[in-house]
Amino acid sequence: MKTIRQIANEIGVSKQAVRDKIDKLGLQSSLRKIGNRFTIESNAEIQIKSAFSYQNDEIENDNQSETLTDLVSILKAELDIKNKQIADLSAALVAAQEQAATAHQSLLAEQALHGEAIKRIGTEEKRGLFGIFKKAKREQ
Repeated sequence: MKTIRQIANEIGVSKQAVRDKIDKLGLQSSLRKIGNRFTIESNAEIQIKSAFSYQNDEIENDNQSETLTDLVSILKAELDIKNKQIADLSAALVAAQEQAATAHQSLLAEQALHGEAIKRIGTEEKRGLFGIFKKAKREQ
């Protein structure tokens, strides 16, 4: 048999908390007064400790639920940020691809013009050389 104070110390609560739990559980009949101290029968002690253990489990579960809720909120916020970053990067990629396509088309157009210019120069050089050759023949 233990005193209320001994049980309170083992559980880590106040004497009054143990006294309240005894009242709540209806275990007053298991109390025995020895001198000026109340002692508790061992089966009542087990019930009291179990009640506090259950209460601590509920508090721990509540704390875990709050922690999980907070964690889910944080992860959702981070996910929203990542989704925005992905959307921004996708838009930038599309814009870069459009610029590359435009630059490629410009390059093809420039190459075509350059090819035309080379053909014209070649044709003019041929005409020029042919003209010089013709002129030289006439002078002979």
